Amino acid sequence: MSGAERETADDAAAPVVPAPWLPRGLADAVAAAGERLARLGVRAGERVVLDTPTRARWAVLPYLLAADRLGAASLLADAGWTGRERDAVLADAAPHHVVGTDGRAATADGGARTPGLFLLPTTSGSTGVPTVLARDRRSWRIGFDILGALPGPVLVPGPPSSTLYLFGALHALHHGLGLVTRGRLDPTDLPDGGSVHLVPAQLSALLDERERRPGGPAPRVVVCGGAHVAPGMRERVARLLPGTTLLEYYGSAEHSLIATRRDDGPLRPVEDVHLTVRDDVLWVDSPQSVHGRFTRGALVPAGPGPTTVGDRAELTDDGGLTVLGRAATTISSGGTLVAAEEVEQVLRGVAGVGDVVVAGTPHASLGMVVTAVVEARDRVPDRRALRAAARAGLSPAKRPRRWLVTRALPRLGSGKPARAAVDAALRDGTLDAVPLGARVTGPGGGTTADTPVVVAARRTPIGTAGGALRTVTVDALAAPVLAALAGTLGGPVDDVLLGNVFGPGGNPARVAALAAGLGDDVPGMTVDRQCASGLAAILTAAAGIRAGDGTGYLAGGAESPSTAPARTWADGTVYTRAPFAPAGDPDPDMGPAADDVADRAGLSRARLDAFAARSHARAVDAQRSGRFGDELVPVGAVLTDERPRDRFTPERLARFRPAFTPGGVHTAANSCGVNDGAAAVALVPEWRRRELGVPGLALVSAATRGCPPADLGLGAVPALAALRDRPRSPDAVEFTEAFAGQALACLDAAGIDEHRVSPDGGAIALGHPWGASGAVLVVRLFHRLVVQGRGETGIAALSSGGGIGVATSWRVVR
Repeated sequence: MSGAERETADDAAAPVVPAPWLPRGLADAVAAAGERLARLGVRAGERVVLDTPTRARWAVLPYLLAADRLGAASLLADAGWTGRERDAVLADAAPHHVVGTDGRAATADGGARTPGLFLLPTTSGSTGVPTVLARDRRSWRIGFDILGALPGPVLVPGPPSSTLYLFGALHALHHGLGLVTRGRLDPTDLPDGGSVHLVPAQLSALLDERERRPGGPAPRVVVCGGAHVAPGMRERVARLLPGTTLLEYYGSAEHSLIATRRDDGPLRPVEDVHLTVRDDVLWVDSPQSVHGRFTRGALVPAGPGPTTVGDRAELTDDGGLTVLGRAATTISSGGTLVAAEEVEQVLRGVAGVGDVVVAGTPHASLGMVVTAVVEARDRVPDRRALRAAARAGLSPAKRPRRWLVTRALPRLGSGKPARAAVDAALRDGTLDAVPLGARVTGPGGGTTADTPVVVAARRTPIGTAGGALRTVTVDALAAPVLAALAGTLGGPVDDVLLGNVFGPGGNPARVAALAAGLGDDVPGMTVDRQCASGLAAILTAAAGIRAGDGTGYLAGGAESPSTAPARTWADGTVYTRAPFAPAGDPDPDMGPAADDVADRAGLSRARLDAFAARSHARAVDAQRSGRFGDELVPVGAVLTDERPRDRFTPERLARFRPAFTPGGVHTAANSCGVNDGAAAVALVPEWRRRELGVPGLALVSAATRGCPPADLGLGAVPALAALRDRPRSPDAVEFTEAFAGQALACLDAAGIDEHRVSPDGGAIALGHPWGASGAVLVVRLFHRLVVQGRGETGIAALSSGGGIGVATSWRVVR
């Protein structure tokens, strides 16, 4: 850029993007738009509302730039606004012109002009009515220079009515970069070697797509704003996009760029931005701040000094910033700020609604889901009426996606709903509320009244034998899991069934039930099907439900090699495992058998190491992202899984020596460990689940099959082949990774893509507590599909010692 051009750019009255910097096609479009605006009488200092069809949102960009050249300030209308929201915006902005890119136009008496502005961004205030802000050119030019030039071309995949995407587009033009605009993200549009502006939900979707389909174009820089990027997502970026730099920033419509992060350290304030925290709320003093806001056509100046948007935050002594989320009653969902009170006002008018509290509940990609907890009057409100009211009064991003109904909301002494109590109860699952209009959904049709359904699933952290759980006996491991599940059945516990392989005998399931305080009348049964014991226990409970023997079962497994008694034959010979075959028949140990299976399947050491490294990376990502949080039951001070290893790359795994046979492909790193842990689920018939009004995971089919004991790692192959109603493309597959080669041999034979298996890591990373591992599979499926809402169908399967395989098919019901 020449000195003259820089002087022009620094001139407060100069256009936000000078004409010489525009590509020819856009420059021609700006000139044509300018001619039309001039004919409509648009003048300097006037306010112009720009409308554009949803299908061509970026057609508004030439009009914005043309209005800026005329000295007018533009407000980009959001096509998703309701009539009420649009009326409120226009009343405050008091525009002189309303111009559509489709040829429509209207002129109004906007009152006094406001020179010096170029953009009127909108945001939601505490009442939920969009607030009209006032911004000048210089404030965004500062941000353009702070962010700096990026590799081009630059993809901006979102609506220009969002200041986040508009800033990204104008930043690219300011630096003379190629600009590609889209209404939404399509991974095929990614500029290879260029840059892309995203919000975390889009980044998560991009990474999911990269896991499903490795390869393809990869940007050199991902600029991510709009919400906090979790450490686990940063780890996924490093793993799935190794040549890509993640540039995270924190900002707001009111303050523009506030802080950035280009490494693994904390966010840090950008140049000339000064931050303070008062009563846990962040205050910002920045030259990028807006001039103020419009109310009924009058500009209300922001005033000197720091201002706040209500975000809670922490500042470290060295200036690092941690943003804790929006304070008060505002929910951040998919990059949109939703004022709870606005949603409540719309829903309170529906017949049958006594009161309503709107809150946010965690979601894997949206961050938070808008959740309405409705207090019923004499009858449960009609679900269709509630949704119709939401459609009529709220833009799509503000409408509740989750609906709960309760007979009585928690209340304060003043009689007002206790919002904080509702938030806390939603977080820990104790809110006395059920889904509104619960019904069975999902591929493959409905369920019968006696279909077994998992309505809750929990597990302990998995410890390494001799490690954190080394003093906890098998019954003491299972007891807290059973206690945590007992209250979810909606009735008494009819029986407890637990798998166990290496315990002390004496029916650990009964002992654990007593230790959990379930009562003397709960019998208990311990199941031994080796590694498949936990899954076999669940299937045995399911058979009891179908037979009408009971309506509430707790089933799973537990294993404590750390406390297992030493075993000897009558002659005093110590042994570590029982025979899997009659004397004289082939009965190999599992490690050598896994090497043999891998050799016969033609599997390379490199593929095994890559599979194991992926398992560890996924488990570490899940830990850091908190995806295991809802399923874990602490055991004393032990809160997290002990085994997952960070930075276990294939290159690092390649250094390990064969563990079982000379020249073998299995090592200590691409095989499972010896582990302590427990897992269980709560099972009820479908009719009981409907009475409870909760979502669940219905058992569609199951198959248990055998194969030669010498092929002990391949038992899952005939089991999967025999599985009825197996989904062609399940949303999730959980398979016990006892040994990388054994798991891959089974998956290849069954036609299952290895990349779809164990999306949050498997037994190689988490561990393999033998009697519990089959139950861990179902716990993981339940939380991924039901709790996190990441699909509808799933498979859980494994091979077991002795040449046995068990496979199960599941479907979400709501």
